[in-house]
Amino acid sequence: MRIHSYSRLSNRRPVSATPFALAAVAIAAAFVSSPASAQGRPGSGEAFAPGQVLVMPRAGLPEAALGNILKETGAGNGRRIGNSNLRIVDLPRGSETAVLNRLSRNPHIKFAELDLYVAD
Repeated sequence: MRIHSYSRLSNRRPVSATPFALAAVAIAAAFVSSPASAQGRPGSGEAFAPGQVLVMPRAGLPEAALGNILKETGAGNGRRIGNSNLRIVDLPRGSETAVLNRLSRNPHIKFAELDLYVAD
C-alpha cells in the first residue's frame, strides 16, 4: 500500500480564472437572479399555482375528518400525491392566503403551503 503525500501540490502556483470561466459565472448568476425565474411559469405572473395549496394532515386523521376541515375553509377534498398523505387541494383563486392561515392554525394539519412552481 502506497501513501501519497499532498505536500507536492502545495508548491504549485494558484491558477487564475480565465475570461471564459468568469463569463460563464456571470451568465449563470444573471439567469438565477432574473425576474422571470422569480415569477415561476412564464406569463403567469405568479410563483405558485393559483387556486390550489398543498396540505399534509397529521398521521391518523380519518379521511372524513380531513374532508370536514377542508370544507370548513372553503376548499375541495384534495387529491393524494402518489402513496403519500400529501394532498393537492383546490380552492377559489385569491383565497390561498386566507385558507393557509386557517389550516396552519388547525392542530390536525401538519402543514399547509402554497403549491410553488419549480424549475423543470
